[in-house]
Amino acid sequence: MLYDWGTLSDAGTRRIARDPELAAYLLTPGFSRSYHQQVLGVSNATVWTYSVWAKEAASQDPQIYDMVDANIASITREHAIHMAQRRGHCQLPFWSKLAICEMLEEGTDPSRVALMFGCSRRSVHYARTRPSVAFNFLNGTRQISSSQLVPPARGQGFTQSLAR
Repeated sequence: MLYDWGTLSDAGTRRIARDPELAAYLLTPGFSRSYHQQVLGVSNATVWTYSVWAKEAASQDPQIYDMVDANIASITREHAIHMAQRRGHCQLPFWSKLAICEMLEEGTDPSRVALMFGCSRRSVHYARTRPSVAFNFLNGTRQISSSQLVPPARGQGFTQSLAR
């Protein structure tokens, strides 16, 4: 990964500063805000502030989007394993889930995959069988589920069904 802000190096993360490389890192899709919070060692508010700044910086300097594209193209399986191992208790990054699926397709034992990625066998199973419903990893937006698209008709909600 070209722009990882030190999150994948043994030396540790760099100090947060407004830099095009940080913008490219934060704009790279496939990471939750809690992942950035965990690996950068900063608060949720700090990640939010710098994410907003990164979007503004990219709108002023389109070259940042080229950096993001190069960053995506440079992500390898080894990077995905490091991401999963350093994530703490937050959700697996999209790239780690993708690498898990690739390894399972190659015939690697799920227990071995779980051990390599530092997660449970259940997480390995979910990475393969359950798509994300509430969150789109590639564009970072929340999604509405099928049940939220068509809410119950007025007057037929939960409290109405209890009264019967």
